[in-house]
Amino acid sequence: MFLAYWESTLVCRGFLYIHHCIRGGLELVASRLLLRFFWHWGALLTFEIMSCAIVFHLFTPLGVAMSQFDDMEVIIGNDCGILFGQACLTWIAALALLVKNLTSSESQIRGILPNRYK
Repeated sequence: MFLAYWESTLVCRGFLYIHHCIRGGLELVASRLLLRFFWHWGALLTFEIMSCAIVFHLFTPLGVAMSQFDDMEVIIGNDCGILFGQACLTWIAALALLVKNLTSSESQIRGILPNRYK
């Protein structure tokens, strides 16, 4: 019940609309970058987006298992943590791509790091 109240507040409703638009746009950019020559930047952006999603699910009322509501905003079930699991798998895949890029001799991402991390 608290989750429905939390999502229905005006501040949160305005925040969620803007958040969904920005996050959706960033996910679209990241997916396009992953399919092109700039895959290393797509992996970095994907890693950042999924890190935010994981933290958001762990430390807000959303929780790991996303609730499903009916038309009357009554909780009728949840996704058993599938969305959270997919975010974790995507995060691991992006981390693997980042490690691959950072350990290569032609790393694009290492070029933006300060000298002490190279």
